Amino acid sequence: MPISQKINYLRLAIVFAFAMAIHSARAAGANGGLPEYGAMSLILQGGIQIELAGIPPGTFLMGARPGSGEEAIASELERIHRHSAFSVNGQRYDETQRRVEITRPFYMGAHPITQAQYLAVMGPHDFHNQGSDLPADNISWIDAWAFCQKLSKLIGKNVRLPTEAEWEYACRAGTTTPYHTGDGITLEQANFRMGTPDGAMAAASPPLATTPAGSFPPNAWGLYDMHGNVEEWCADAYMVYDMDDTANPRVIGEYDHLYPRVARGGSFKYLPEIIRSASRAAIPPFTALETTGFRIVVSEQPDAIDADEAASMLRMCVRILTAGNEMPIDRRIQWIDYAYQFFRILHPNAPTTKYFTMWLSQKADPASIIDHLFNARMASMPAH
Repeated sequence: MPISQKINYLRLAIVFAFAMAIHSARAAGANGGLPEYGAMSLILQGGIQIELAGIPPGTFLMGARPGSGEEAIASELERIHRHSAFSVNGQRYDETQRRVEITRPFYMGAHPITQAQYLAVMGPHDFHNQGSDLPADNISWIDAWAFCQKLSKLIGKNVRLPTEAEWEYACRAGTTTPYHTGDGITLEQANFRMGTPDGAMAAASPPLATTPAGSFPPNAWGLYDMHGNVEEWCADAYMVYDMDDTANPRVIGEYDHLYPRVARGGSFKYLPEIIRSASRAAIPPFTALETTGFRIVVSEQPDAIDADEAASMLRMCVRILTAGNEMPIDRRIQWIDYAYQFFRILHPNAPTTKYFTMWLSQKADPASIIDHLFNARMASMPAH
């Protein structure tokens, strides 16, 4: 089939996809607007629900508490993990404490997004640990971001990833100790790995696997699994804190496709020192690990991705689509959709299908890109 015909076919496919999205969003109108302060439920396809807890505005001390013993923990971790962010005297400078104000209430997922919830929104995914009530794992930052974008369209609300400050504020729930459980944490309170910092496993350590969402007691604000199980993506790029007091921070940073994003909370594979309320991880946004998942925030404020970030992400999407590596058809289609979403951020007023396909056709190997997209769309259509 000539490339021109394939381009026309792709335009029709994109139009059809958006018509279906509009239909789904109208069908989800029963979710209504944001309630007055309190808990909230989102209803997904098949009656699957996402429970959210209301988080009040307030002020807290973000980062490691001086004199809490966390400096000694950081020093020992530096000895073993030289790649972590530490100052020369052994204190973690990426956990420097500062006062942060959260000025607006928001709603946060009571649990990390489960596999059943992820499948209801995004369709098939290659999870590492299999189970509908287990947290969605093997999730990249861009997977989590795209989930929020799609769910926002389906239910007519602003769904996004939490900022790093929102995540720690909600995790602490008014506490100032290393964990929301106090100065320590046990295997009856969270899913993590018991052992010694040099990697030895304790005899009492549980199997290295995720546990069903909500298996352990919540914090004071009704949030489950904030310590351990899966580490959770935040909206922010990873940078060392500015030490000044601030309000509603979100780190944009100098973006390129490998600039790391923040993940919080640690996972089932991590020692207790690494699942503290203040502990931070830096992971490239296109990296999906057996330990990475996410939870959502619903708020009056939409996601604030900027043009530079969108352009960088779009370039990376095209690189992945044209790399020539083997990729399952459903995953290939997801990357097409990701590319399209970033394109729309850069060109919000463009005649969508025409300019998107024109943009693709101007790449270094236009025939390869068009063939790639065409074959993925063809394979996704039901057999006649």
